[in-house]
Amino acid sequence: MNEKGLDQIQGLLVASLGKKENQEKLKVRKLMIDWPTIVGKSIAGHSAPIRLEGKELIVYAEPGGWLQNITLMSSMIVAKINEWWGEKGTRIQKLRVLAKRDDFQSFRLDEEVVVKSIPLVLDNDDFSWGAAKSIRIENEELSKKIVKAMATYRAREKRNQRENKPKCKICNIFIESTDSYCTVCEKVEKEKRKDQIRQFLLANPWLKPKEIAESENYSLLEIKEVRNLVIGDLSKKVLPGEEMSSSGLTLVMLLTGKKPFDLDEEIIKTVWSRIQREVRNEEIKKIQDILAEFPTLTFEALRDMIPITQKEFLIGRKNLLNQWKKQIKKGQEVSLIGLKAAMLVSHQEIEIWEDERILRIWEQIHKASSYIFKYRPKS
Repeated sequence: MNEKGLDQIQGLLVASLGKKENQEKLKVRKLMIDWPTIVGKSIAGHSAPIRLEGKELIVYAEPGGWLQNITLMSSMIVAKINEWWGEKGTRIQKLRVLAKRDDFQSFRLDEEVVVKSIPLVLDNDDFSWGAAKSIRIENEELSKKIVKAMATYRAREKRNQRENKPKCKICNIFIESTDSYCTVCEKVEKEKRKDQIRQFLLANPWLKPKEIAESENYSLLEIKEVRNLVIGDLSKKVLPGEEMSSSGLTLVMLLTGKKPFDLDEEIIKTVWSRIQREVRNEEIKKIQDILAEFPTLTFEALRDMIPITQKEFLIGRKNLLNQWKKQIKKGQEVSLIGLKAAMLVSHQEIEIWEDERILRIWEQIHKASSYIFKYRPKS
């Protein structure tokens, strides 16, 4: 294929991209309108989808019980959204549930609200331009479609120029927002900046985020985010016995703000003792998160998923139950969290309508009998 043909295909791709972005924006708007139908009026009355970030949907929820319940039900809600979306593959992979801001009003939309896409009007000049720029192929039907796609691209470009829409500083395509970059280039730029910050931190691990922000062209928020990622990566990378390695000492300098010549054996030992405690706490938190979604999992089943000790499993299980106990008052045991707590204690699947069974288990939980937390292998 010659260079001209490649240029023409690129033009088609640009046209298709713009169309897909517009369709997705309309789909997200439609999701907001259909929210009560998707999740039910009860949940919709206390929550609202706000925006889509990649494959993660951001949802506001009322603080307290609704925030907790919607978070726990996130897997079910994601499945319902993907079923509603109706496209092949998984469109939404994760739900991020945030506490409703004070200035955020409950999501309300009149039934008369209709999302409309303003159609492009194609004239003869657009079709002439499209025909001149299109690849010559024998299939007449496909050729017409290509010409129309090119004409649509031309018409969209003219409309964008008339409306004086901004262009991406990198790829020069028209963008909907007043930002400097299109969504693709913005992501590339963010990753590039993150990598630059990462390299700077590894070269100067003793510098504090505020010091870097004052001397370099990075925001404090960017620096802190990347710094946390670097600390997390190094914590996992450095194995026991490698504390005095280059990566091990870099991690100590990141955490203490001390330069290489200020480090001694006592400082390194103290810091690494703290790191190991925090890593263990993270593992326990990971266990809690998994059990919160799958409360009937046994130690053996969870150990097959992630490397954990029996002691870590018991601590994570006990912490999660105590957390749920604080949220459930007497008389509120038959609820989503109450049900999950009952399954966590019994290692058995229980249905929400099995009130008596749930209440019997909660009698044991309220007594806080020590045997509840003892590990009993599932036969």
